[in-house]
Amino acid sequence: MNFAAIRAEGETQLAAAGSETGRIRLIVWKGGWEIFKDSPVFGSGLETFAFSYYLFRPTEHNLTSEWDFLYNKAHNEFVNYLSTTGGLGILTYLILIITPAVLVITYLNQKHGYLQKILTVLVLAGLAGYHAQNFFGFSVVPIALIFYLLPAFFFVDSQLTKVSDLPLRFLRSKKVLIAAKTGIAIIGILLMVGVISMWLADFYYTQGTSGSNDLENYNELKLASTLRPDEPIYKAALGLTTMSLAIHETNEQKKQEKITESFSYLNTAIATSPANISVWRHRLQALYELATEKNEYKLQVVKTAKIMSELAPTEAQIQYNLASMQVFAGDLTSAQERLEKIVNLKFNYKGAWELLLQVDYQLGDKKSQDKHLQKFKEYFPDEDF
Repeated sequence: MNFAAIRAEGETQLAAAGSETGRIRLIVWKGGWEIFKDSPVFGSGLETFAFSYYLFRPTEHNLTSEWDFLYNKAHNEFVNYLSTTGGLGILTYLILIITPAVLVITYLNQKHGYLQKILTVLVLAGLAGYHAQNFFGFSVVPIALIFYLLPAFFFVDSQLTKVSDLPLRFLRSKKVLIAAKTGIAIIGILLMVGVISMWLADFYYTQGTSGSNDLENYNELKLASTLRPDEPIYKAALGLTTMSLAIHETNEQKKQEKITESFSYLNTAIATSPANISVWRHRLQALYELATEKNEYKLQVVKTAKIMSELAPTEAQIQYNLASMQVFAGDLTSAQERLEKIVNLKFNYKGAWELLLQVDYQLGDKKSQDKHLQKFKEYFPDEDF
């Protein structure tokens, strides 16, 4: 085995050329299939791939250049629907694809004008191209419009449906028309307010996570969380920033108040989205900062890292976080066992090997240290330890 070639993939994306994209996609699709097998009818839930993939992530993903990336899509629209909406969702999606295609092909076989047939062929080609790219990627808003607008253009041009034939006579009533227009206006205004509110919340969240002043960040994130109280990542970021304020607070009473406030935000975020790794990362960082000052929180740090490791059992970096926190808490024996599992998951994880050797030394475990040092030199012949 060429360890040097694979070792490069264990570094950052910028440090290496990167793994072959087809190989990575096949691994991600395999994980998507495992999600579907776990929830075959309804899937894991709409837009939950980023969370559910961690639980079913294939081990071989650790040996790619994107081993520590967050995958919020399957890079295949069909696999994405299969894993997040299950058999029911993928069946509905396929019906939406097949029905317009059958109508377009049927229309082409009939006698129609030259220009109408050209438009029909273009519609068919556009839909085919759209789904071809979706097989290797995923749709975004601008191109997703094609999926709905092209069939609409075809139906209008082909006049398969005539408005005059539809049973909509009640719309001719003036009262009904006024009520419909009023209702549409109200809904439109509410949607616009909602969109503006979401945009502002995202703006203040970005401001609050990119600034250098904790107090200003706190105010920005609190505003973002007020605008979008249902968004757990805003609450988690607010909790982390509040904890940072608590750490730097000199008044003990105010410090404790800030710690309590921080935990209220973090607990709310976890309760809202208990499988969200990003939320748990914020909690882990907040607890770690607190535990550096108050030793009684070290057990909570390890507990949080352990929950994360259970949510992502094959993700080497998250497992490494648990081992690091075990070292931080002084549980070297558990850390040694965890690190041995990590280097089995990802043999070219240099940081994990180095920490393992340090733990061996601290435990005075000469036998394990010699064995691990031999492996380290085999995988990293140009490195000294």
